This record gives sequence, C-alpha cells and structure tokens, in this order.
Amino acid sequence: MAETYLYPDSTVSGTWSVVGAATIHQAIDDPSGADDDDTTYAQGSGAAWVDQIVGFAPMTDAVEITAVEVQVRYNNAGGGANQELDYGVVIGGVSYLNGSIAVNSAVYANDTLPLPTNPATGGLWTKPQLDAVQGIIRTQDAAGKPVDSVRVTSLRLKVTYQPLSADIVVVRGEASARLRRYGQEIPQAVIDGTPELLDNELMDNVGLTHPAAPWADEEEQRLHQVRVIDFDPNTLATSATLWDQRRYLCTALDTARTARGTSADEQGVARLSAGGVFSVARASDIWVQDCQSRLVVQLGTHARGYDFAGTLTDAAATRYGAALIEPAATNLLAYSSAVEGSGAIGLGKIVATGASGTFAEEASPPQALFDSSVSGFAYKFTAGSPHSADKRATWPTTASQPANTLVRVSIDHANTGTVSGDRLTWRLRRMVNGDYWDDAANGWTATPTENPLTLAATRTRAKSKRINVGGSSTTLLFSIAQLSGGTAARIDRVYHAQLEDLAYMTSRIVTGAATYTRASQLDSWTNLSGSRSINATVFTALFHGITPWDAADVAALAAPVKVFDETYDASNWIRFYYDGTNLTLSIRASGVTTLATKAWTAVAGTYVYLGARATSAAGELGLVRTHDVFLQGVKGTSATRAADPTETTSPLYVGCDSSGNQWGGHLFEREFVQVALTDEEIAAEAA
Repeated sequence: MAETYLYPDSTVSGTWSVVGAATIHQAIDDPSGADDDDTTYAQGSGAAWVDQIVGFAPMTDAVEITAVEVQVRYNNAGGGANQELDYGVVIGGVSYLNGSIAVNSAVYANDTLPLPTNPATGGLWTKPQLDAVQGIIRTQDAAGKPVDSVRVTSLRLKVTYQPLSADIVVVRGEASARLRRYGQEIPQAVIDGTPELLDNELMDNVGLTHPAAPWADEEEQRLHQVRVIDFDPNTLATSATLWDQRRYLCTALDTARTARGTSADEQGVARLSAGGVFSVARASDIWVQDCQSRLVVQLGTHARGYDFAGTLTDAAATRYGAALIEPAATNLLAYSSAVEGSGAIGLGKIVATGASGTFAEEASPPQALFDSSVSGFAYKFTAGSPHSADKRATWPTTASQPANTLVRVSIDHANTGTVSGDRLTWRLRRMVNGDYWDDAANGWTATPTENPLTLAATRTRAKSKRINVGGSSTTLLFSIAQLSGGTAARIDRVYHAQLEDLAYMTSRIVTGAATYTRASQLDSWTNLSGSRSINATVFTALFHGITPWDAADVAALAAPVKVFDETYDASNWIRFYYDGTNLTLSIRASGVTTLATKAWTAVAGTYVYLGARATSAAGELGLVRTHDVFLQGVKGTSATRAADPTETTSPLYVGCDSSGNQWGGHLFEREFVQVALTDEEIAAEAA
C-alpha cells in the first residue's frame, strides 16, 4: 500500500477570513509535517455555525483506495471557553462531519476523522469520488464572545491506496502515444518479391534505399518496419508493406493538448521519449480556461495548465486545451474578480463614486467567466434613469513600479448597451505626475482621458496597448466608469480586471485583498547519456503555437521568447528563439556560434507552426552540418557549422530556458526526432 495527501486547491464558498495568503485554500494547504501555524491560516467566528468549504487536488490513479482520513490543525485565537469547531467532507452537497470539538486553547492541536469507506455510498472510495469531494470547516460560539475565533492552519486528506504498478503506467502512457503516432498519416513502401520475403527475420525494422526517391542519396537509408505481408499460394507472389519509422522513433514527443478538459492526470495528452523524464515546475497557482466548460479554473503549484485554445463560438468537437507556458507576472490590482462576494467594495477597497446609477457585486452573473470555485460573482454597473452623472469604480492604488516598467491592462466585460455612448471606459493614472494614459494616442497626457471599451453583448476580453510607466518610479491608479448619458438603466458587467507588469497580455491572475504573482513555468525533459531527449548531431524539432505577443512586444522584452533551449555549458548549446525580428536557431560548439534565421514580424493571436532542423557531418539531405528554421513550413536562411556541440546532462527546456524566459502562451504538438526531415515533409505538416 501507499499513502498520499490531497491538499486544498480551490475555495468553494464561505466567509472565513484569511491571513498570510491570498485565498482560503492557500492559507490551509500546509504539507503534512510542515504546518506553518500562525504564518498562514483561515479564521472564523460567529454566534451560529459559520461554514467554509474548499476543494481538493485530484487523486492519483489507483487500483484500490482502502482508507481516507481527514486531518485538521487548529487553535482558539482568543483562548475563550465557548468556541466550537467541526470539520469533515462534503459529497454531493451533503456534509459528513466529525462532530463538535471544544476549542479553548491558543496552542495548536490536531484532530483526525477516519473515513475507511465513502459515507455517501458505504462502499470503498473511488478516484472519481475523491476528485469530487470537498472539505468543510465550521465554527460557532453560542455565547457570542467577539474575542473568540477559531484558526485553522491546515486541512488535508490522507489517502491509503494500492498504486498502479509502474509497468501499467508505462504501458498506458506509451500505448496512448503509439496510438497517436499511428493515427497520423505514415509514409508507406510496398515491396513486391519472392517467397523469401516470408522470412521471419524480416518482421522487424529494416533500412530502405531507393535511388529514384526524393531522398535519393545512395548513402542514406530510411528506417522502416514490416507491417503486412501478402502471399498468394497460387502464384507465389509476395509483397511486403512497410511503414516509415522516422517520426515514430522520436526522442521526445509531447502533444501538450487535450480535448478532455483540465485534469491533474492530463487525460488525453500523449508523451513518448527515449527515456527522458518530463517535468513541470511553477511555484504558484495558475488560472486557465477549461476547454469543455469554458470557465476559468484554478490549478495549484506545478500543475500543468491546459488553456482553451479556440473561440467562444467553437463547436464542441473542435474545442481543445493547449499547454500554457508563461513568464512571471503580477496582477497589480487587488480585488480583480469579486472573489470576496460582497466584500470587495468599500473604504480601502474598490471605491464607487457618482450620484447616478449603482455599482455592486452580482451573484451568479450571466455568461460567467469563472468556475464557482474561483468566483461566483461579477461587478455590475447599472445606469440611472436618466444616467445624469458618471458612475466610477476606482481600484486601490498599486504598489510603486520601477521606472520604465511595461504594463498591460485587460478587462473581461459585457454590456447591454447599443450606442456608442453606452460603452464602459477605463482610466490609468500615474501618480508621480498625475498624467493619464491615452490608449488611442499610445502615450501619457495631462488631460483626463477615458479609454472606451467596445460594446459587447457577448462577454469578451479587451486589452490595452503596451504601456511604459515612464522614466520615474510611480504608483498607478486604475478605474472603470459608466459615463453619464447613454441608454437609461443599461447594465455593464466586469468579470475580471488585470493590470500586469508585462509587455503583453497573459492568462488571468486572480486577486483578493492582496495582489498575486504568478511564477514563471519551466517545462523540461531530462537529457541524460543513453536517453537523450535531443540529438546534438542531427535532429528535427517541430512545434505548434499561438502568439500572445506581436513583434514590438517581444523586442521590448529583456530577452527573446524561447521555443526550446538546450544549454550544455557556456561554450555549447542549441537554442531556438524569437527576438522580435528573427526566428533563430543558434548552435554553439566549442565557443563558436552560428545562426540560422527567418525574418518574422509576429502578430498577436496567430496560430504558428515552427520547425528547426540540423544535419550532421554525414550530410543528410546532401547538407553537411547545416541547420535551418521553418516558419509556417517556409525555410529561412541556412547556417553551417564546423563542429557539433559537446553534450552534457543539462535538461532540455521546452517553451522556456532555465532563466525563466518563456514562449509566453500556448505551445503544443512538441516533437523532437533524431532524423533530418525534408523541406517538403516539414512544409506538409504545416499545411
């Protein structure tokens, strides 16, 4: 048997307060054996029962789950005698509780609730049941003493289970990858011959040479595998059908997309390698739009986010989620998404001004952006009748930003207006000198300036131009307004507001009373001797992506955006990147760098197909130590090198480098093969 712990990864509902963290679930997700007590905790108090409900991270695959135990750690901040705590699980909306515990000490204590079977069914737990279970903590003080409150620093599930054998995991993973590979169109060769083709030893991989083929190099053989042999006993005619194995025998394959929705076990994603181990590292939560529900969900640290890579009008059959790999960024705005319910508006929070109309949180808004576990509310402007004065919502002033910081505004919104005067507007003011950002003019001005959003009956996400805060450090003041005039009683909704310290718009970063920083994500394959994820001598690397930036955005960054990076040491590397001017494959061997390039003026929101290829000293395709880049299947300017990089065991980073310079958006169908595909083959895949 094995044991694992499931920690809170979402806040479902409740009114407990949070200390030391951005959300309730982050405050009580301490690892087993490493409780941080008063550093982060949730705190509840009330004369009647006050509930707080959280969701847990998904359970790993298991043959059988034999026991579940709920663990909680708590104290009484006031040390009074009347405070009570109860806890347990919620299944299908029904609470299964431990029973009330008297909490009268400021010293932290532990308690456990054994659940050997599912209390809702009476049978053994299953993975889908555990994936859906929620945790509940609740408190009351019948005496109503305001000094008393319960603090909970950790809530988790301890699960005892029989794991899948390593063989099962490997077979299932490889089978899914093999099925995907064989589901693609594979070049075939048919050989007619004599009954000698029936030799059993031919039922294996063989090399084929054909001087009339497009790859008509007499020195080159292509690896094939015999898949079918036809034999006519009457005529003794025999033929063998062979499949080209070059694309199948890849060193690293990661489809990095799924149509199955967001899941911790990444259902529907195929990976195949020559022995390399894939990993994701990100020391923060991430919010992605699930490809099936279309709602934004929250994932915990190191979880890989598969973000909806389509449009809101896509049919279900065309929906898919693609892996996001983004750099670090902070949403400088607190109270971004009404996650507090009714607690985001007021003194020291979002301040509403203006004599006409109303500004309030709205529960269960139409066209919801977020899964209810993230936020069940939106901000709602309702115009007056008539709407005789501006109604403005002003967010708290940001922290001071260093000189020349680049920022972007993005706003998820919808409205019922129909004329130009019905549009919502936004303002951004730098407080160092009081200037306003004019998005149309792409600059700062002393004149108060409103930047209008489009009319959008269907929820949409608007973004500003790239904004440089200027040559001095400054705080920023952001507001959204429903201007006077226009259609009476019109409604405008704001689902999420983001002011991020980055040159381009990225995924949503949800904040409560405090701002939040999404950490950079690193995707990597191990690259050990004997199980190389990339062959330093000869390779083809192929990728699909969606650009979140344009050429000018990338040029404004401190470093280029990376497609992949294999840096062996300071004198040897293979790097594939875009610097705002050229798509570049840089190969450095023994301190000498050569660059293959393709000019590219990138446009944000474009689906792109990228390729990189290097041949060896053997002269594959008639090219000796030549490397090339491909954009949408079109080859750029080649480069030749005198030597190949000296390999070490440094990891292969995909969509990033070790320093946190990411691609920045969706990057998927990632493939490394240790052969040089032809120009025509690369172009055909792009088509």
